[in-house]
Amino acid sequence: MSVPAAFRSQIDRRAKDDGGKDADKELMIAPHPKRDRLRAYDAIGLRDLSAELRDSVADLPAAARREAHEGVRRNELTALTPVTFDGAGRMVLSPILRKLGKIGELAFFVGMEDYFEIWSPENARIGFADNPVVLEMLDMYLEERSAS
Repeated sequence: MSVPAAFRSQIDRRAKDDGGKDADKELMIAPHPKRDRLRAYDAIGLRDLSAELRDSVADLPAAARREAHEGVRRNELTALTPVTFDGAGRMVLSPILRKLGKIGELAFFVGMEDYFEIWSPENARIGFADNPVVLEMLDMYLEERSAS
C-alpha cells in the first residue's frame, strides 16, 4: 500500500519545521487499542506521544508516576512496529499489523493531527457513522478504486 502524497508532504514539512533536512522514511505503526484500525506516527508524532504520555501522569507522586508511566507506555508503545516507505510512499504492512488492524486489500487513511490512522473501509464506515463528510470521502475513494 502507499502512504498518500499529502501525508508524505506533511511528514516532510514537519521534519523541516523541526530543524531536520529530510524526514526519515520510516513510520512507527501500531494497532489502535480498539483493534479496529492502525495508528502511524512519524518521528515527531512519536516524540509528541511520548511527551503526552509523560504529562498524563505528571501530577502523581513519584513512585505512582513511575508505575503509571510504565503502564501507559506499555499500553501505547509496546506494539509499535517500524515500517519504511520509499519515495513514492510504498510500504509493506506485516501480516500481524494487517491482522491486528483488520486491514484487507484496501486501506483508508485519515489524518489525526500528530499521527494518521489506517482503516479498512468496512471499519471506517462503522467508526465514522456519525460523520457524513468522512463517509462521503470514503465513498469517493472506493468509487475511484473501482474505476481504476
